Order: sequence, then structure tokens, then C-alpha cells
Amino acid sequence: MKPMQRGDRMDPPMVHGLVENGTYDEVWLNNKYEALVKRDIKPGEAYSGVQEGSEFPPITYITVKRRGNKDCIRDWRHLQEIKNDICGPEAEGVELYPSESRKVDTANQFHLWVFMPPHGFPFGYAERFVCGRDEAIKEGATQRPFRHEDRYCECSDPEVFEQARLKEENNLRDLAENRRADALATEERTTDADNS
Repeated sequence: MKPMQRGDRMDPPMVHGLVENGTYDEVWLNNKYEALVKRDIKPGEAYSGVQEGSEFPPITYITVKRRGNKDCIRDWRHLQEIKNDICGPEAEGVELYPSESRKVDTANQFHLWVFMPPHGFPFGYAERFVCGRDEAIKEGATQRPFRHEDRYCECSDPEVFEQARLKEENNLRDLAENRRADALATEERTTDADNS
């Protein structure tokens, strides 16, 4: 996925009118996604969901959808990169699963509410912990491999990425060979047991 960049036009033209009339502040685009952004939303203003007069820092609201009105395909890493491109890597955002009385579901799009540094959420993990497939397997978990286009992963350096890719390729080959050997050993034991 390419980085999100500030744009000046969005299709259909009606959507661009939402920037011209002040409903949104900015348009951001890349090869897969388009986003409308409203910055510095204060309590009581549209999209804040917070009552006026509340002690709450300003929020940036981002609505994201796939370009070309394609089907809804969700990729957490993509949304993380979009948040980072628009608000910065140290901004914290959430996607809200609201009460039914506040639900908005009008299109295949995602809504992120973001606090700008130094503000953050009083929940979530305290420290960064990112692992690739090898580390996850050791812990009994499943993780898809990092791709070079995953710009905010541990493998952003092409040389490091290539080393990690080759290591993972070798590990997968070893795993497949071990499984084949285990299957042959099980088959031999079964055959021996049947013959005795």
C-alpha cells in the first residue's frame, strides 16, 4: 500500500463538496483508500460524541473507505498506516462499536477517532510489542508475515526485510519437511502395528 497523501479532489464530486462546505477539512488518498478528515473537533461539535463543556481534548475524525466503491476489505495494518500518515505515528486512534442508538452504517467505510499527542487513551497496552510469524509460532499463536509494503513494521529496511523473508521461507520449508517426516513415521507405525 502506498502512503496516504493530501489530495484536492475526490470522486464523486458530491464528496468533494463536503470539504468545500466545511463539513470536513481535508481529503487524503492513496492507491487503495480515500479518507475525509475533520480536525480539532471540540466537545459538543459534530462527530465528537462528547457533551459540550466536557473536559476532553480535541479529536481528529477520519472516515476511510476503499477507492472505487469496492467491497469492504478490512486490514488492521492498513488502518494503522492510514492513521499514522494522517495524524502521525504517536497519535492514538480508536474505532468505536457504539450502542445501537448511536450506530451509523451507511456505506462500506470505517470511522476512526484520534487523539493527538500528548493525549492518549486510558486503556490499551503500555508498551510496543510487534512480532513476526516466527516469534508468534513459538508462543503458539498465528501471525501473517510482514510484507515490505508494511511500512510501520520491524522490517522497513529492505535488507532486513529480505533477511526476514528468507528466514521465514526456510522455516516454512523446514516445518513442511518435519510434517512430512512425522506423517511417514506415523504411517510406518500404523503399518507395523497392522502387520503384527
